[in-house]
Amino acid sequence: MKPSQKQIRIFLLLLIVLVGFSLRLHDLDKESIWFDEAATIKIVTKQDINSIVSEAYKVEGKPPLSHIVLHYWTKLFGVSVFSLRFYFLIFGALAVPLLYLLGKELFNHKVGLLSSLLLAISTVNILYSQEIRNHIIFACLTILSFWIYTKLVKEDLIKKSNSNKNYT
Repeated sequence: MKPSQKQIRIFLLLLIVLVGFSLRLHDLDKESIWFDEAATIKIVTKQDINSIVSEAYKVEGKPPLSHIVLHYWTKLFGVSVFSLRFYFLIFGALAVPLLYLLGKELFNHKVGLLSSLLLAISTVNILYSQEIRNHIIFACLTILSFWIYTKLVKEDLIKKSNSNKNYT
């Protein structure tokens, strides 16, 4: 039995995601902690949430949600370099299939697959996925929000188009 086009696309996307995940996981804890990563670790290892919130604003000038989530991550998985960087790796790996969805929504499946492949092997994206910094979370959430926005706009256009057909 010959696989369908959809099955082939799903297989290719899973392969691309696996390659992207593997590239991000490789030598995840090889590099030593950078100064700004150390500042983040110092903040998230504080015992109470109020200290985390005030330090996040004072030291990094950023909203504290990511620091709070990372604080609870350390409670579950420890404070190792690997554990902390793995949290950010998840967002880097998640960006790959999200970019496929965006490319498919804006253009077609081929553009989605090519875009996700390029992101999966992107050196810059891999490096940001291996840092204890919010850059990769912002990239992932930007792709997610743009994909959702695109879907909503398309749905709205379809609804308007269908309502216009009812009046003609």
